[in-house]
Formats: sequence, C-alpha cells, structure tokens
Amino acid sequence: MPQPTSASVESRDARPTSAGRYRWAVLMSVVAMGAAGVGWTLWPVGPDAAEDAQGPAPATDGAAAAEESQPAPIGDAELRTRILGQWTLNMDGVRHLRIRSDGTASLDYRPNTAYSWILGERVEIELEWKLVDGKGYFRSLRGKPAEAFEWISTFKGTENVWEIREVDDEHALMWDEKDQSHYDWQRVAAAADADASQSDSASTPDDPAAASP
Repeated sequence: MPQPTSASVESRDARPTSAGRYRWAVLMSVVAMGAAGVGWTLWPVGPDAAEDAQGPAPATDGAAAAEESQPAPIGDAELRTRILGQWTLNMDGVRHLRIRSDGTASLDYRPNTAYSWILGERVEIELEWKLVDGKGYFRSLRGKPAEAFEWISTFKGTENVWEIREVDDEHALMWDEKDQSHYDWQRVAAAADADASQSDSASTPDDPAAASP
C-alpha cells in the first residue's frame, strides 16, 4: 500500500475543526463586511434592501391626494392588539415570529444555504418588545445555538426599531429604521396560532404537581 506523502498529511491536518470552522466563518464575515461596506441589522438584509434603503419615492400630486384621503393613524392600543400572533417572512431563509401580549416574543429562523454555513440549520431567539408611538421596539435576550446567537448579537446587534405602517388580518408592513428597509410579514392562520398556544399550555402546566411523575 502506498504511504501518504508529507504533503497529503499536511493537507489533512490543515482542515479546520468545528470550532475552527466557526472562528473562520466569523473572520471571513468581518472581512467580507469590511470590503463591501455592508450595514447589518438583527436579521439579514434581503436582496431588495438596497432599493428599499432609498425610502419611498417623492409623492406625485395624485399620491399626495390619496394620502390625504387615508384614515387617521391607528392608536397604540389598537396596534398592540393587532400585532399579536404569529408572522412569517421569507427572506434569506424563513423566519417565524410570534408576538405575545405579555411583552415577550420569539423568533424561529431557518437560514438559507449562505447563512446556514455560519449559523447552522436553525436559530431560536427570545425577545422582549414594547410599542410606543406606532413603533415596535424589539430586543433579543438569548438564543440557541449559543454560537449563532453570539454571532448575530455581535454583527447584527440586539435591538431593532420597527415602525408599523400597516397591519391587518393578512400582513404587517414594518419599516426598519436601522437599515431603512420595508419588511412585509405575513400572518399565520388563526387556527395554527391557536394550535401553537395549546401546545405551549400543554408543555407548561399551571399545576406544578401535574408535571411530576
């Protein structure tokens, strides 16, 4: 049997371990962002962010008249009610956001191929939120895997401010002040939301004795 040459041995030894792979991914991310001058937010920016970053086009006379005929903005109390529930966004993968009435929220992110190389196949993040003057303030608290959450916190930040421009039974259009982009979240069916609530209740019983064997 032919013996491995010194070059082949060095090649095998040069392959990164899992920890080295993560550090290499972080390093390459820093280099890429520095070279491209990319601005990051808590969640990855989609391909049409550059267009959105320019903001809305100047209003024509017809558009101005349409804006004047629109109803008055919805108050915070009504917005807080409307924004509750589950939402999905397909961009750089699939995000599933659940907003609860107790001021907490959770994000389940399934990255696309490019981001999954760095973050893995799934990232779960717990957040807190509040709504003031038509704007939702979201802050990430913790997440898993820990390495992925650390990467997101380091390069994308932990706080986002979204101006809620539209919200109804089908979608919520939010303007991200950090990257100057629109995000059109689609509401998950009410039945699916109810099923998820029942699942949460079943997994956390009110009676501690019910959880004991």
